[in-house]
Amino acid sequence: MRRATKIDKTLVVDILISAFIDIKEGNSLNYFIKGEHNREKRAEYLFNYLFDKSLITGEIYIADNEKGCILVDRSSKNKYSLGLFLKKIRTVYRSIGIKNVPRILKRQKLIDSFHTDKKYVYPSAMAAHSSVNGRGTCVRMIMELLKTYNDEPITIYTETATQENLNIYKRFGFEVKGESDELGFKIYFLALRLNKNE
Repeated sequence: MRRATKIDKTLVVDILISAFIDIKEGNSLNYFIKGEHNREKRAEYLFNYLFDKSLITGEIYIADNEKGCILVDRSSKNKYSLGLFLKKIRTVYRSIGIKNVPRILKRQKLIDSFHTDKKYVYPSAMAAHSSVNGRGTCVRMIMELLKTYNDEPITIYTETATQENLNIYKRFGFEVKGESDELGFKIYFLALRLNKNE
């Protein structure tokens, strides 16, 4: 797994679109983007924003096979940026829609309520290209992610809407901190504390 740079934006956005665009059941993309009108273009705007955001507030990693990615936010780098704020406004206009802003704020408030530790990392998106779906790309990326932060006393927060992913996270030691159907679909909130005694 390697760390992404600005030149990897097209690759990462392509992976995210391929992984999520055809999923119709409840998940965060479908919560952000309602309906089928210009769905792929709106998803592209959203994922472009998430890429830019993670470069500023954390890191982005790409799988060794170039078919998977993880976008990570860090609490220590989560600071205000005028450029990022303007990109967020454009994303709301082009992708999410003004009328959906209250729903997005509701989702963020729910997620933040489970981020109780001051020092944490948060994989805000993880995906494998549909061409390698089911071949272990995401599992290998989770293993690499744990190695990346293994020397830090830090908490990794994440969430999932599928039982399959929940079982995978549990295998790596993640604990369920809560669950909710407040967003219209079941979502599990998980945490893994690394180096607890440091």
